[in-house]
Amino acid sequence: MPDLRQKLVGLLDYVEQVVRLDERVAFRLSEYRLPDGSTFAVTKAETQDLPGVRHDLRDEEGTVWLEVERLSRKEPPVTPKELAPWIAVTSDPAHAPEILAQRIVTVTASERDIALAGGEVRVDDVSEAPRKKGEASNSPARFDLILRLEDRPEVGEAITTWLKESWQPWSLAELPRRKTITLYQVLYKIFQLLEVGATESPIEVIWGIGIVYWQKDGKIIDRPLLERRVEIELDDGRAGLIRVRPTATDALFDLNPTKSSAAPVSLLLPILFTGRFIAPLKTREFRLSRAKRSSRFCQQRERGSIQGGLTSRKQRQPR
Repeated sequence: MPDLRQKLVGLLDYVEQVVRLDERVAFRLSEYRLPDGSTFAVTKAETQDLPGVRHDLRDEEGTVWLEVERLSRKEPPVTPKELAPWIAVTSDPAHAPEILAQRIVTVTASERDIALAGGEVRVDDVSEAPRKKGEASNSPARFDLILRLEDRPEVGEAITTWLKESWQPWSLAELPRRKTITLYQVLYKIFQLLEVGATESPIEVIWGIGIVYWQKDGKIIDRPLLERRVEIELDDGRAGLIRVRPTATDALFDLNPTKSSAAPVSLLLPILFTGRFIAPLKTREFRLSRAKRSSRFCQQRERGSIQGGLTSRKQRQPR
């Protein structure tokens, strides 16, 4: 019986190595891809100070590392009727309204005369409009007038006031709101992939802790040092709220990229271990130096960064 058990363990080890040979090692976060080929990586900076986004919560089911509400877009403020012809406004809060320096209007001969008499248009900015295709040759002539904003200082001042008091406050509030909406859409997409099993390419969602950055011989490693599997849940009872929770599995070191790049295993370790729990350090004071058979902490001597983030990858076989 012991011989059979030992042979079974050896067979499982062999299968694991075969699977690992077929697994492409990702050296950067940008190399993690979903089954449809799109990239997925969310950094801590992309979730900070956003409306409807909360971190480090607890509920009756346990720890929640990230919670995102389903928000809806808010449209820009309505442009005043008298200013609308001079401003091109989009629904994008990152795109400032385009202010037109001039515009062309087509009028009748009598309207042209009134505009000239009232000083609304310059004489040089009046020209006869080309006739439309199929229009009778004896039809009344029409004229194109070039209206210039610089000749209407009161309109320019009204535009400036509207932008400052209406559009800019909307833009400042809507920009982070749109980021939350984008984050929610990405997480919901991952949730759907997990629900259907991602067909031929099962995926797992990983929460990375700490960032390893290594550059050697033209090859760059830029990815999490510690990895913890997480799950995404959708709460229909709270208007589609999305939560990201850690699973019961322990956090792991993934040193495959350093092995594949033949780089010395001398990595930043910006975390503090307390039993089985992990808490980020607030300072960059430690790194992990790994010899052949031992590990030890020492003072940091290389530059690095402390971050956390969320990404997905092809599901690994259980060890």
